[in-house]
Amino acid sequence: MVVTTAAGYPLDTTYYQAIKGLVGALDILRPGGSIILAAECSQGLGSIEFRHMLEDLALFGTYDEFLTHISNPDNFVVDQWEVEMLVKALRKGKIYLFSTGLADDEWPFTFATRVANVTDAVSRALANEACESAIAVIPEGPYVIPQRGLA
Repeated sequence: MVVTTAAGYPLDTTYYQAIKGLVGALDILRPGGSIILAAECSQGLGSIEFRHMLEDLALFGTYDEFLTHISNPDNFVVDQWEVEMLVKALRKGKIYLFSTGLADDEWPFTFATRVANVTDAVSRALANEACESAIAVIPEGPYVIPQRGLA
């Protein structure tokens, strides 16, 4: 399990920016593990192009279908890279999100489980993971390159 942030203002003002905190945790996340992200997102999801890409993602049957679609140069859209990074995180594990800035109608497009606080997220993640043996905490997700211990 990894607990991370988007490193605070200004990197957590939108979900688009906050995803960078998720990406920083992927190298140490075990497949099927949980990422807990705390990000204010006071300006919502992000650009209109990014929101449209998230809406498109929701329409596809699988993440692989979405990735195939955006891999076609004819389907290129500004801000698709960040949605691609979100899909990378979603394919690796479960995302729990603590955010006070997202509107109710934006939450479905985070593809994350909404939590009341980080403690709630840790409790819920531990309840869903039978063999979780370690919790990594990355206070400034985008600025850290975590590595698993060699032991």
